[in-house]
Amino acid sequence: MPDLSETQLSEIKSLLAEGRKIDAIKRYRDATGSGLKESKDWVDQFQVELIKDQPELYRDKAKGGCFGLVMLGLTAGPLGYAVQRLL
Repeated sequence: MPDLSETQLSEIKSLLAEGRKIDAIKRYRDATGSGLKESKDWVDQFQVELIKDQPELYRDKAKGGCFGLVMLGLTAGPLGYAVQRLL
């Protein structure tokens, strides 16, 4: 694990708990000067460890959000009116 202060680790944990993974990667990059891939890999592994300890808090909140995007796409297209009437 790189030399991160407790404050920096806490900030990254908080961002992951809020489902803000991209911001967590940015915070790690700023703190360490690492490249994008290295930072993403570190945050991914760190999140796996956090999920093992507290799955209800650190589970990737971005997952499951696809339904809203699919519905937006359906309702915005030419079939939108028909889909809205069915819902």
